[in-house]
Amino acid sequence: MRLLFIFLFSIGTAYGQGSREITVGYADRYDSLPRIQFETASKESFDRVPKQSHLIRKAPATDKGMLAVPAGKGRLSLKKYDGSPGQGDGFRGWEYAGYFPLLKMHALSSHSVAEHLGFSDLVLIDSITADRYSITSIGDDAVEVPIPSPDGRFLAYYYNPIYERNSSFIGILAVDAKDSQAKGRISELMSFQTKDWAVEEIRWAGSSSFIVKAYTIEIAGQSRTRKHAYYLAGLGTSGNAQSSQKSGARSRIAIADLKKTAACRSEKLAYHFPDIYGRNENNFFNQEIIAGFAESSGFPLGKIKTPEQLLQRIVESRTEACRKEDNYSGLNAASFEIGLNNGKILSLTMHYEILAGNLNIEEQHYNFDIADKKILAAAGVFRKDKISSLIRRINKEVKEQLEAYGKESKDQKQQEAVDGLLADSSAIFTTGQLESFRLLEKGIEFKIDYGIPRGTLPLDSYVFMSYEELKADLNEKVNSSIIGQ
Repeated sequence: MRLLFIFLFSIGTAYGQGSREITVGYADRYDSLPRIQFETASKESFDRVPKQSHLIRKAPATDKGMLAVPAGKGRLSLKKYDGSPGQGDGFRGWEYAGYFPLLKMHALSSHSVAEHLGFSDLVLIDSITADRYSITSIGDDAVEVPIPSPDGRFLAYYYNPIYERNSSFIGILAVDAKDSQAKGRISELMSFQTKDWAVEEIRWAGSSSFIVKAYTIEIAGQSRTRKHAYYLAGLGTSGNAQSSQKSGARSRIAIADLKKTAACRSEKLAYHFPDIYGRNENNFFNQEIIAGFAESSGFPLGKIKTPEQLLQRIVESRTEACRKEDNYSGLNAASFEIGLNNGKILSLTMHYEILAGNLNIEEQHYNFDIADKKILAAAGVFRKDKISSLIRRINKEVKEQLEAYGKESKDQKQQEAVDGLLADSSAIFTTGQLESFRLLEKGIEFKIDYGIPRGTLPLDSYVFMSYEELKADLNEKVNSSIIGQ
């Protein structure tokens, strides 16, 4: 029987007062959430996605068998792992895996022994608050170190049971979900479990999709053969298509998730469209999204009027290109994410994955005034006399993020990029960028364009401000439509 108090005691004595201990990944929580839906992918599609590691593996300082991990306003003193034989039951210590600058979190494994059996847990420690998040495992060993999505909004992790060949569990965690009721920064989003294959590697193909390199081991006599397969999953639309009757909120408008797939050799390309009102009709909202969708696809609208016509045109175009030219370039995936839908305002984001030499991720934000059937631009949301001060506050937050990252370990190229941005930090976020915002249940996210190549720095691309913080900056109508609802 596992002695849970060993682990609880170890983290309690390590952290002291003021920080929180939060466990995520419990099976009963995942059971009430959506299941990850996979589609067959190809080795070529997996190999095209670069292997990215947001983890800096520089070990922390040690002193007399203790790790000194920077967190909160000081350093945490954690017992370094000691795996030497001859020890009895108890806590063996911590192994440091690395630091995620994008998440501002350390990754460690804790190890203990109970009744001669070894146990371990994967723990993420917030370097700002010192809060720690233990990711529970379905077995005795820790899950693999999670892999952040390119924008840091999701974490993918997996666990292959030691005693069950060709089995695996995959979990997806949401990070800093502004509309989440979770008590910490990390919460469960969706999961998948199978006894048909194990996981060798996970790579994010975009901000809301990932590819799994899976394997099965076949045993024949003394020989063991490992065979690979590849699976693609998207997160952007899961749970996002909304119905006013299903949601229990009659004021919400219905949004259907229209989906079509194109076959490109052994790969399936998936395209989702948020059909506003769910009638496949030519209305104002659908036309705005269709126009942006067609622009990302690279062909003129022509006679396209409805979402179904658009998706059918995209599938025909991509299928023909793949068949004649074996051409993967172009729009390879589209998904959507709903930020706010309260019957008065609808905010959604389209995610496009475009292959043009490299894989590019494009986003388009739509903030609709439902009653007036119009796009909510910055001038219609924020008070004119408050825009200058709002931009200064956003730049102040951006500067604080840069300064915090500037204190972390990084290579020379990254240091030069940080120094360059800090030299003129008051001009990073401009009036023009104010149009790139998305309305959420609890506040507004402003997209930050740092003016450097994507992926140069592992920084958050958004600054979030709550409606309470923005109350004086919003015009009267928006205040009444969101805060006064």
